[in-house]
Amino acid sequence: MDQRSLPTDASPWNVHGLPDETGTLVVDLYPDNISVLRELSSSSPEPPAPSCGAVKFLLENANEDQWPVKLLLPASSGYIVQSDFLERRMVDCLGMTQAKGFVTPGQHVTGHSAEAYASMNILKILSCCYGAIVVQPKGSSSAKDASAEVNTELVNRLSFSWLSPNPIPRKRLAVVGGGSLAKLKGSITAAASLNIALVVFDEPDHWISLDAYAHFREEFVPLDMTADANMAHRVAAALTEYQDRDRGAKQLDGVFTVDEHLLTIISQIAALLGLKNSPPQSVGLAQNKFQTRQLDTNVYCRLVRSTDDLEALIAEDGASLPYPLIVKPSKGWSSEGVWKVANEQELRARVPTLWQDTFTAWHGRDVVVETYVEGPEVDANMVLVDGDVAFFEVNDDFPSPGDYDHHEQHEKGQGESQATARVANFVETSNMLPSALPPSELAALEQRLHELALAAGFPRRGPAHGG
Repeated sequence: MDQRSLPTDASPWNVHGLPDETGTLVVDLYPDNISVLRELSSSSPEPPAPSCGAVKFLLENANEDQWPVKLLLPASSGYIVQSDFLERRMVDCLGMTQAKGFVTPGQHVTGHSAEAYASMNILKILSCCYGAIVVQPKGSSSAKDASAEVNTELVNRLSFSWLSPNPIPRKRLAVVGGGSLAKLKGSITAAASLNIALVVFDEPDHWISLDAYAHFREEFVPLDMTADANMAHRVAAALTEYQDRDRGAKQLDGVFTVDEHLLTIISQIAALLGLKNSPPQSVGLAQNKFQTRQLDTNVYCRLVRSTDDLEALIAEDGASLPYPLIVKPSKGWSSEGVWKVANEQELRARVPTLWQDTFTAWHGRDVVVETYVEGPEVDANMVLVDGDVAFFEVNDDFPSPGDYDHHEQHEKGQGESQATARVANFVETSNMLPSALPPSELAALEQRLHELALAAGFPRRGPAHGG
């Protein structure tokens, strides 16, 4: 690591230069430095506005253990792309107790050289810093070693373009179907940090319409959310009417939803409005598990829509059915209605439960009967740019209750009360990132998923998820 430090007699602190790709210079402040700051704060007028947050953070997090607080300074000038990038990137970083950013979305920051920062007094330094980290060493590490370890993590985590050379205009997105607070919260946080306004379209009594949640959105627009054949055109008309208000001052830059059952409809709405989105036919295919399986026909997969279909399947394939099998709705999400069946009796019992009216209202009557694949399960995310994979990651899923065989389920259920016994479903339990699969298997997975994404007709740009 490049550790360019000025002589200690040039200033009360050293300015450390991290590699250029981090865009960051670092100053370590120790309790003595912070004591000076405390004296200045008590005897001086209010500090300059840009440094108020940094001053408050330092005074609240100063300790007597001689561990430093790192001030992070921009090495170049530009506009903040995402205001909470520091907190997000430093999650679960060992050797620190807290990371705090002091910037706002789209804010312009001015970078200086190490020499320029070294000549500044502490209040001026604080007015320039974009964030700070409280160092907390592991075990018996010295302050110097602990500081160096966190610097290494900064290089690993901040080596990307967090500044834009151009101003970042504020955008406005329509959220059609706000879902629950738990579902929408991540989008709310991300939008706020990216200088994006959210306009929520949903039923008049939706929770986000309440004044208590007004700070989560720019505006709430009541809308009939009946999921019928006319929904896409009805919603598109409502969004068009909204944009025509105030002489077109409320233009929408995109539309999205957090409700998976609306994804295909949202892509249709985007197409009607000329907004960027994946093709409706591709989104619809991705939500149809039977059609998706036809892109990769190396496993047993059949579709049934009625009791007659199920009986025909058993009559035709009964002797050769490769139990255990998976039964699930063809249009599904979050592992709802996914079951493993070990024999014909269980197959006959489970499939009809997916035809109950309360279930078919969202999932339809198409039920997939397919091979249960033993072995580790993964989730994968990729981003395509000009048809190539620009980003790819894989995480390992922990086993779900349904992965255990019937005998093991019975053994584990002994001694458990009915209330605490596990239901043998396939709802995700936990996962670990990155995957522990060997590089050769990750490469094969990336290649095949890339081929399938293109075969499904997804655009040459955009994100994709598979699990």
